[in-house]
Amino acid sequence: MSHRAQAMNDFVALLFAALAFCAGFLILGWAVEAASHFRLGSPFLSEGNFLQVALALGLAVATWRRATRRPLPAAGDAGGL
Repeated sequence: MSHRAQAMNDFVALLFAALAFCAGFLILGWAVEAASHFRLGSPFLSEGNFLQVALALGLAVATWRRATRRPLPAAGDAGGL
């Protein structure tokens, strides 16, 4: 694989990770808003709190690792030789 193709794969992986972070942050924000509307959870629960950001970041990191993971060689393949 050429250096240019590798850079493009990393760019796409970064886009997926950014999308996962934004979607996770948005969904967790809606969950916090629903919880505060129905008076569930702590009275200190607010949008944009540390837990919401940490969970969205964890989702983004998991997505990045999944997207950049190299495929295993197929059975009977000599490792690309």
